[in-house]
Amino acid sequence: MYTIDLQNKVAIITGAHQGIGLDIATLLLEAGCSCMIVDINPEIDATCNRLQESFGNKVLSIVANINNRKNCQSIVEQTIQSFGRLDILVNNAGIMRTTPFLEVTEEEWDQVMNINLKGMFFLTQFAATYMMENQIAGSIINMSSIAGRSGRPLAPHYAASKAAVISLTKSSAEAFGKYNIRSNAICPGVITTPMMDEIYERRKVLEGEDPRDTFLQRVKLNRLGSPEDVAKTALFLSSPLSEYVNGQALNVCGGYEMH
Repeated sequence: MYTIDLQNKVAIITGAHQGIGLDIATLLLEAGCSCMIVDINPEIDATCNRLQESFGNKVLSIVANINNRKNCQSIVEQTIQSFGRLDILVNNAGIMRTTPFLEVTEEEWDQVMNINLKGMFFLTQFAATYMMENQIAGSIINMSSIAGRSGRPLAPHYAASKAAVISLTKSSAEAFGKYNIRSNAICPGVITTPMMDEIYERRKVLEGEDPRDTFLQRVKLNRLGSPEDVAKTALFLSSPLSEYVNGQALNVCGGYEMH
């Protein structure tokens, strides 16, 4: 019988204040992993305090914006200083802006790319460097989206960033696989999160109807996803159960997209 035991492992999870990131942190902690949870929202510290009630000093928090290289370096360094090592990087932080193709501004394009792609790249760079130098068999998990598979006319910059995440994951797998560092992406479908609630409201304004029913019609399992659905996949990719999985983009969408 297989069990997931992440005792003595250390993870960084970005975008962990709520939603998918929070559920990933919780499942990793329950498996025995120590976690540094990161978010631009200062309430990440309150989230950390709540988690510490169950997990003690196995969870710490950093308030940081990952949109620049210096902050990414600091996150990795603080994690290693606090916990003594780093085994798992979960690049979950991301933003979505629902804006029609012809209305996307340069400022909005840069904002989406800096968070969804640039931050992910430099966090991976610093984490992988540490793992290689210390001969750690690590796991890098990047949050993409099914939007990166097929495009989104009402969020073209978001879809482009998530397609690039899949490409970056493949490049990382090629670059670091020989050091026993695995890189994989998760492509969530329609997941019930606060971010999705904002998207529903924005699309209602743009299209004049609530998109929930349309989304649900495409999901073969006949339900929208939960953050835990995605978190369980991240737990698998963090564990030895996935030790021969590398360079893959796994859809977690109930059959909304099939690749």
